[in-house]
Order: sequence, then C-alpha cells, then structure tokens
Amino acid sequence: MSEDDLPYHVEINSQGDLETIGRFRFDDQIDCPVIAHPKVDPTTFDLHTLSYNVLGKPHLRYLKFDTCEKKHVTWTLFSSNPR
Repeated sequence: MSEDDLPYHVEINSQGDLETIGRFRFDDQIDCPVIAHPKVDPTTFDLHTLSYNVLGKPHLRYLKFDTCEKKHVTWTLFSSNPR
C-alpha cells in the first residue's frame, strides 16, 4: 500500500496471516490512487478518503463511500496550478 496506488483488498487467512487478494476498485467506481489512511465515520461508517495527483489535474479529490461500497461523493478540492 502506498500513497500512489489503488486500495488493496486484504483478508486474514486461516493461519492468522494477512493475505493480499488484489487491488480494490470499488466495483470500477474509481480509477485513481487514494491515500493510504482513509477514515471511517464512527456514526455512519462511511469511508472518507482523498486522491491526489501532483502531475495532473485534478490535483486533489475527496471521495466518500457508503457501507455497501457505493461511491456517493467526488469533489475536486484543488485543480489549478500552485504558484
């Protein structure tokens, strides 16, 4: 997992080890890297995360997913070139 990749689907196997299943694209709802530390709302359990791209626009996006892994929000937060 890194700050410049898609999320990963992982599971704990029968020996108690963490096993990587593969990249997780939320049923093809995302095609951009996301930060390695998303946050879960303790009340709604929605997942909140950011995606950033230093080379292309939009540079920063906010994404929100519900508990059924459906994307509800994508906001562009920063899309112009910094001075």
